[in-house]
Amino acid sequence: MQCFTRPMLRAVLALALGAGAAAASAATLSVTVRDAAGKPAVDAVVSVIVPGQTPPPAVAAAAVVAQQGMRFVPYVSVVSVGTPVRFSNHDRFEHHVKSFSPAKQFAVLLDGASAPDKPTESKEPVVFDQAGVVQLQCLFHGSMRGYVFVSDTPWVAKTGADGVATVSGVPEGNVELRVWHPDQWVDQTPAHLKISGPSSTAQFTLNVQTRASPSMRM
Repeated sequence: MQCFTRPMLRAVLALALGAGAAAASAATLSVTVRDAAGKPAVDAVVSVIVPGQTPPPAVAAAAVVAQQGMRFVPYVSVVSVGTPVRFSNHDRFEHHVKSFSPAKQFAVLLDGASAPDKPTESKEPVVFDQAGVVQLQCLFHGSMRGYVFVSDTPWVAKTGADGVATVSGVPEGNVELRVWHPDQWVDQTPAHLKISGPSSTAQFTLNVQTRASPSMRM
């Protein structure tokens, strides 16, 4: 049986209280994003920045971007820095996926699938090792466009059809809200707000009128 001294017990108690306080101070932030015409903005990426605080590393879980029906699916993928991404072609014809973006430049040639349920996959994943927006295109089919948003903060989420993004685990206090959308021509002006309590809400209006998202045409 292991015996604990008083200093050891105090240390264990302090760690437990600290963990409990950290969990208690984490909030869920729901952000409603609308475009310049007041419509819900689909596929907007909401990032939360905590001034003066280094964010904890996010888990870089593997991701897949499919080519299906002459579209990238998802149209917008949100991944953490260091995430390996595989490309999967469900179409019967070849796709040549390429990016010229500064955050990641690569090319992947994919043969056509033998059947829709038997896609051709890239031999090796592409590791997105730098934060930023990466535009995807197919050199064989000029109408195909997609995006990979590589985030260096774990507090990030993408809006759905209702224009709402839900960010979990946000620390309480003053934060900066950054929003990106694939239809924007210039950066959005960040918003500043104070997170208080277990849940908070925010509204954000884009500086552009969005087009119908390919995500909604699937």
